[in-house]
Amino acid sequence: MQNIDGISIVIPLHNKEKYILDTLKSIKDQSFRMFEVIVVDDGSTDDGPELVEAFDLPHLTLLRQGNEGVSRARNNGVSAAKFDLVAFLDADDLWLPDHLKHLWSQYEAFPDGVIYSNSFAEVEGSIVVDGLAEGLKTEVRLVRKFFQEYVNSSHVVFTSATMVRKSCFKRIGGFHDHYNRGEDVAAWVLLSQQGEVVASNYVGALYRRGTKGLTSSLVSEPDIAMTTLLDISTAVTDPDEALCAVELAYKIALAHCLDAILAGSVAATRKHLEFTRRTQFFKFRRALVAILSILPAPMARKALQGLFYVKNRLRVIFS
Repeated sequence: MQNIDGISIVIPLHNKEKYILDTLKSIKDQSFRMFEVIVVDDGSTDDGPELVEAFDLPHLTLLRQGNEGVSRARNNGVSAAKFDLVAFLDADDLWLPDHLKHLWSQYEAFPDGVIYSNSFAEVEGSIVVDGLAEGLKTEVRLVRKFFQEYVNSSHVVFTSATMVRKSCFKRIGGFHDHYNRGEDVAAWVLLSQQGEVVASNYVGALYRRGTKGLTSSLVSEPDIAMTTLLDISTAVTDPDEALCAVELAYKIALAHCLDAILAGSVAATRKHLEFTRRTQFFKFRRALVAILSILPAPMARKALQGLFYVKNRLRVIFS
């Protein structure tokens, strides 16, 4: 019997003592109160778990596992959830006070959905650098062309702004826990084929830049998101959606190209460029990456860092 009397919140935790209290406080400040919180410590070596245990928040549970990765932590949290509606939040991201209220309103409007997602904004320090649109009327809608929307925007579904049905999430096998890149996108892709995807333009989550602590951004082979998209594209009956699924895989590969250039890996850059050779949507982007790839590594890195700096500064100035 599915329990839909509230929302289970799952937070993976690994060495985030600097941020976890602010994250938990953003949950405590929620206007929607029918929730439980499950923090899964992924083998932290700092005092983050102790801070969680001491935090005054009703219905808060701390689970512990070895350092098995964020996907295994999220999967274990979902398994422990008592509600069928499960919202995800990273241990260094934040929610605005009405985030859960708006996710619940999406569920009430579309009770058969499998994914519910608010919008999000990116913050750097205390500055919003992208995504916070003020004064817009809040709209809740079905995403009828999932791949078309995903390929044309940075995130139709963003992990810290997303709620899923536990029953459907378990049906797809949860997050692939043998991968450390692309496993979230792969899950959204698989879930999108299980039922309705619901989205809102309400900004409910804040993504903190520069706090994720990845040891390396280099992906030298197609990740699980790319392979899942290619597999799904062969089963999608709408030809436009099938094309967009493939192009989304190419878009991800080109992002990996940039990481490979920054890491100085010629082999990985060439592999991802070859993977994207048939792109129809991103020919200009691919040409730019190809030019960067033939520059000497220090020059290419400097050019890329300059492009990122200008892009981010413009976001700050005009946000």
